[in-house]
Amino acid sequence: MRAGAGVRRRLHGSEGKRLRATRRRIDEHHLAAPEQIQRVLDLQLARTGAFVAGADYGIADMAIFPWVRTWKAQQVPLQDFPAVKAWYERLMQRPAVRRGIDVGKELRADRLDDEARKALFGQTAQTLRDAAYRASIGLAREKGAFSAFEPDTFLASGFASRLPPDIRDAIAVHGIRNSHLLAIAPAGTISLLANNCSSGIEPIFAAEAERRVLGTDGRYRTHRVLDHACQLWRQQRGDGLPPAFVEARQVDPLAHLQMQAALQPFVDNAISKTINVAADIPFERFADLYRQAHALGLKGCTVFRPNPVTGAILSAPATEREQCCGIEREAD
Repeated sequence: MRAGAGVRRRLHGSEGKRLRATRRRIDEHHLAAPEQIQRVLDLQLARTGAFVAGADYGIADMAIFPWVRTWKAQQVPLQDFPAVKAWYERLMQRPAVRRGIDVGKELRADRLDDEARKALFGQTAQTLRDAAYRASIGLAREKGAFSAFEPDTFLASGFASRLPPDIRDAIAVHGIRNSHLLAIAPAGTISLLANNCSSGIEPIFAAEAERRVLGTDGRYRTHRVLDHACQLWRQQRGDGLPPAFVEARQVDPLAHLQMQAALQPFVDNAISKTINVAADIPFERFADLYRQAHALGLKGCTVFRPNPVTGAILSAPATEREQCCGIEREAD
């Protein structure tokens, strides 16, 4: 018997039943929580007769109002809670509340353009880089630098020359524990190990997809996968997708390359990504992606086009398939 076989059987037996029951209870709790909170709020407002903390409008009303405003998404009708409904309508008539709502609409309408989006992600990558380097310097102070470390050579490298002055000074004094700290892999498949919650800089292929996985026996198996964020959205709000959700097919191939170019200056090791294109993409445009990647100075790039020989690793869902990466399959 293989070492993991007994564990699998137990998880699919009594342990599996308990895990599934626990998950159902959590889901039921998340769905029931908004109604319970509304009920408590309704009792409080019926008692005070005006606002949450008494006769005067105060900070408690300001804090609670944005949450109550999402009652449609919570699928908890306000008419079921008359005191909350009356309170909500009173607040909606207040000039300051109306101005606050209008400001929120303006911010949502002012979407980031491509340049602003790249700058934002570049700043995020820079923050990660600086935090990683400061942590490695801290480890070097405690345990010493990596064995091949030479301060002058290290600090003269192109990447280290772009580090903030305080980090360069600290490296000169204390050294650094790790020769390299950051890498970004095309993590589509690896993301399954984290319950499909993130694929790094790869855009989400689809809210739901079917993934072919090569087993140790040399056979492919197809698993149904659901994006983790979409799963949470549906648990809390029912069907549909988050308003900001974008699938890979909606992203222009050049935008893939530009996003990698925005992050690469802050990654000291390898960085690459996979661009999924349609099977009927013209060859000249297919080849041009590699030329543009070279022009941007990218370290690595893969363009994947489904074909009759290799097929597609990911595809849109068809009929019901084996569920992947849920609690029921954690031991696989």
